[in-house]
Amino acid sequence: MLFGALALLAISPAQASPLGGGFGGFPTRSGGGFGGFPTGGGGFGGFPGLPTSTSSAAPAPTGGSGSGAACSSYTIIEARGTGEPQGPSMGFRTMNQQILSRVSGGKEYDVVYPAGIDQQSSQGTTDIVNHVNANTGSCYILQGYSQGAAATVNAMSKLTGASFDAVKGVVLVGDPLKKAGLACNVDPNGGASTRNTNGIEGGFGSSGIPQNWVSKVLDICISGDGVCDGGGGITPPHLTYGSNSGVQTEGANFAVAMLQGQPYTHQRCRLSRLTTATNLCLSSAYLGHKYETQWTVQQLACYTAPSSHLPEMSSFLPICQFKVAILRGDGGHFCAGADLQAVFADKTGAQSSGRSNNLNPDMDAPGPMGPTRLVLNKPVIACIDGYAVAGGLELACWCDLRVASRSAKLGVLCRLRGVPLIDGGTVRLPKLIGLSRAQDLILTGRVISAEEAERFGLVNTLVPSSDPAEVLAASLELARLLCSHPQECMRGDRLSVLSQAAASEGHANVSGAEREAMQLEFEHGTRSLQHLGPALEAFIQRDKSAKL
Repeated sequence: MLFGALALLAISPAQASPLGGGFGGFPTRSGGGFGGFPTGGGGFGGFPGLPTSTSSAAPAPTGGSGSGAACSSYTIIEARGTGEPQGPSMGFRTMNQQILSRVSGGKEYDVVYPAGIDQQSSQGTTDIVNHVNANTGSCYILQGYSQGAAATVNAMSKLTGASFDAVKGVVLVGDPLKKAGLACNVDPNGGASTRNTNGIEGGFGSSGIPQNWVSKVLDICISGDGVCDGGGGITPPHLTYGSNSGVQTEGANFAVAMLQGQPYTHQRCRLSRLTTATNLCLSSAYLGHKYETQWTVQQLACYTAPSSHLPEMSSFLPICQFKVAILRGDGGHFCAGADLQAVFADKTGAQSSGRSNNLNPDMDAPGPMGPTRLVLNKPVIACIDGYAVAGGLELACWCDLRVASRSAKLGVLCRLRGVPLIDGGTVRLPKLIGLSRAQDLILTGRVISAEEAERFGLVNTLVPSSDPAEVLAASLELARLLCSHPQECMRGDRLSVLSQAAASEGHANVSGAEREAMQLEFEHGTRSLQHLGPALEAFIQRDKSAKL
């Protein structure tokens, strides 16, 4: 099962060309589709839950505070709740002790504001913004409890550019502005029991957490807390954040991960969406409208069940005007591959999460990552933000073109857990970047920046921003360029480049030398899956001494 939900955009130009074949390549049999997108769970290779303690503080990495850069110093900016005296908040009683002991170079700052019962937190918002703006060369973790969480959320839209990059992570507890459905909403165990409820002020016109901040935020809400879980005001659970070990550990793990530049187990896109982009001339033709240059993105389906499968693509994409697809992550990362907890369960016979990947040796069946054994008759663009690692990197390599944000990270992180590439990674990666560079990534398991990936030729377009909206905009612009060309000629040349011949209606699977290579890769990979060792078990058990 993919770990990291993906959205598919099928792009149509202003004038549809009556070319047949639909989007092609997607299996129509039951259970095929695009593979299953999980909505949570244990994560994939190299995406460990950070250890809850270490014998000594980890040295703060050197460097500046720019997006994707490591931190040489950091400040925890803490905003207390209503009625708490000036100083540290009860909401982060042991959390900050854990953070400061595990990552050196840190200090605390207590936001100066009244925190009165009138709930006027604007002074706190101003203090947060001023403190970050005063030194964007440092790094920051923002924290807010109750009214302090509201002050922190309201500060987000005011922190832009270098200030946005300087804030590495945000931990909110008992947030009254919490918005239902966001990927950053978790309970004390990192689960989703309180994800889909608004805070007491979240349903009254509040904009809540800005979309470009979601991947930086952990918004923890205890079930039954009337401030963040459906309204009702202050209830007993609202007063227990400081004494709740799950809250304190989750928050500390998240902050440490953000400061060290590591992905965090519970911060990985749980919402799976299938979307299409069409021009309004086609989607609104029945109204008599005629728009030749306007575009819109229309959400067609939303699936959040843990073991759900997106419906067969043929249900959505056999329409002639769809000419290009954009594949992107939803929630801050592109894709982290399979779910290691499911891999571990399959190996040991433990209770399964139901998120196992499809391991069918038939090269005509869907691949472990979904469509990776298919040759579509139309291009696919990977819109990469955050991490594209392990099976997620294999999925990106399957795409025709890759657009990445400057904060994107790519690599074969499954190497660290002894989990093989099994879905085209060893075949397609050398074709894209050459044998020597592919061996570098495959053998070492190191993660490379978007800049290095561009130098390698793995990334085609590097967007000089870490804002997901700008990365998507660049992907859409590239898609529109491809849509503007005569399609039959472009598709023919594309298939020639791929050295593949499309079957009728574009439903061609990998064939020839690539098919044989992927078959060999699959055989080697499934054989090695029988010998998974301590590295995987340490990840699953969250071994506190496991090397990240």
